[in-house]
Amino acid sequence: MGVRLAFTILSAGVLFGCNAGSTPSMSGVSSVAPTPVSTRVISVCCTSQLTRRADGALEYAFEVRAYGNDALAVSGVTVDGVSPGTVAVSWASGVIQAGDAQQIVLHIGPDAPRSFVATITIHANHTSGTNTTTLTRS
Repeated sequence: MGVRLAFTILSAGVLFGCNAGSTPSMSGVSSVAPTPVSTRVISVCCTSQLTRRADGALEYAFEVRAYGNDALAVSGVTVDGVSPGTVAVSWASGVIQAGDAQQIVLHIGPDAPRSFVATITIHANHTSGTNTTTLTRS
């Protein structure tokens, strides 16, 4: 006659086997909870069209959104494709809580070229997502 085994499923999803009639043993099993993984997902989207102010300067509003389970720390905003002396942003660093958004207005001086393709990059501690957007003026 063979040995009969009974199995017990514990709440942790671990399966222990023992001989029928005996008590399962948990020796050597750790009950440490897994460490949660921090996620910081970034999304950059436009919220307005490129507009011209009375002084000839251009403005472009966009939003940086933070998704996930942890705050997004923004360390800077860069704009490539337009002369650096003609560009300023309304907000360039700080913390965006998960689920929140930060609006940023890009100011481009009146001496900017009539046509350009600018890449706006948000420098942050994101774990995924897209941290750039493109602005085209033709």
